[in-house]
Amino acid sequence: MKQIVRYRFLTIPNKMHADIRITVDESSRADVKSKFEGGESTTLVLLPMINIQLVRPLESDGNGGRFRPMGNMNDSIGLTKFNYPTFLSELKQINEDLKTPDLYVYRGDRLDLNDAVAEKVRRAFIIGRTSIEFRAVVIEQPTDISNTQRLEGIKMKFNNEDSSMLFTLRELESMIWILDHVDIDNLVLQMYNSFMRRSIYERQKPVVDIKPVSRPVYNQAEPVAYVPVETRIEEPKKVETKDVKQETVLTDIPTKYSLTEPEIIPFEDYKEPEKAEGEG
Repeated sequence: MKQIVRYRFLTIPNKMHADIRITVDESSRADVKSKFEGGESTTLVLLPMINIQLVRPLESDGNGGRFRPMGNMNDSIGLTKFNYPTFLSELKQINEDLKTPDLYVYRGDRLDLNDAVAEKVRRAFIIGRTSIEFRAVVIEQPTDISNTQRLEGIKMKFNNEDSSMLFTLRELESMIWILDHVDIDNLVLQMYNSFMRRSIYERQKPVVDIKPVSRPVYNQAEPVAYVPVETRIEEPKKVETKDVKQETVLTDIPTKYSLTEPEIIPFEDYKEPEKAEGEG
């Protein structure tokens, strides 16, 4: 199965981004091996593409929200390592031409463009099937809600006016520096190696030959059955005393007194109880 691997190395918010892209076929590796006179030769074939994509700015939907309008096929251009230097060279040239005397003039405190000079420094060229134009412009950039400032810059156009974007001089200089310093070969090799290692790890399934340890089951004590509290207290035992009356006492309590209600006898009516036979 073919996979497209991308690395985004440049982003200008709401204006442009640039990617390096390679296509990797998992069924056939990019390294081609051949044998010669008992030896072996390995050739790594990677065909990177550098994609420059114009990003359309956000627009208001009229209800307080914002959305990004749909683009078209002209908003991007794919460059190879062969024609990438052409794009970068033209970009550097328009950056130098912005320093042309009388290209930008001030009328009072207002910055304006000399259209006649701007036409002379305009850059137009073709890469593949895409016509590209770099033109010097004056950009009105808002500073707050009510004020704007006029800045030097360029308009980058792919094929037609609908696929165009404005870049200030500072944005242009940063773009050139990044495009000039990106190491395409090194990045492509790292992208390829990282993806192939990940693909191998995903395809391989770990082989497990370890069996779980069997442990003896020890006899556990039998669980203690639950006994309601009310059944754990023995009922009081009934015993007969030597008196005529019978009363119930708790034999578990070491006391000689009865648990019955004591009988209250007035002092004047108290008489010594008669001793039973056999008592001292």
